[in-house]
Amino acid sequence: QVFENFSTREDSPQKLLTAIVNESHTIITLSSYTSEQEPHSTVVAMLLQKDRADWAYTGDSRLYHFRGQSLITRTRDHSYVEQLFREGRITEEQMETHPNKNLLVHCLGGQRVQLGQPHQRADGLWLAEASAGPDDLPAAVPPELLGSAGALAKAIDSMAIRGQRPFELPYRLDDAGWVANRWCEILPISMAAKYRLMRLDEPLLRLKLVDDYLRSKGLI
Repeated sequence: QVFENFSTREDSPQKLLTAIVNESHTIITLSSYTSEQEPHSTVVAMLLQKDRADWAYTGDSRLYHFRGQSLITRTRDHSYVEQLFREGRITEEQMETHPNKNLLVHCLGGQRVQLGQPHQRADGLWLAEASAGPDDLPAAVPPELLGSAGALAKAIDSMAIRGQRPFELPYRLDDAGWVANRWCEILPISMAAKYRLMRLDEPLLRLKLVDDYLRSKGLI
């Protein structure tokens, strides 16, 4: 469908490639929460036209440019050590033995928080003060949004089979705020979008927006 909707006259190559990567990422990530499988993927995509070439990539897959037998250039990995290398802080040889070459950062929480003004340390780490936000008032999941609660229950069961327990007990699958907040934690959307959702004071509105998103991806 992404290809079918692309028009060389109206759309840029960047728009097409971005749509392909984002849509693939969303489906692959959500599939890991709603099935007993755990798919992962990297991507390199190139759009060749008569007078130009455009490409996109993510993960540790690379696009190589050869001229004859000679390597002209290649894309760089999306990793923490690659960033350090690009900034001139480590050498290419040091990348192989760097203690944080496989560093993953993940934040889980059971309560909404409010963030203060962020600031960046000299080593590049961003920090911000966080304070506890107001607790959601109890609100039952309405019948029209039960699909989101059911999909979350299935996701929890699927992750448990793989030995993962992403949320604190007890599970409150009958509470709109709890269901919405847990989906906000695991949805493959930007951190800015997650924060905007979690800042909404009305839990039913928060869950309605999550439900709309899940339905738009064909997951419920």
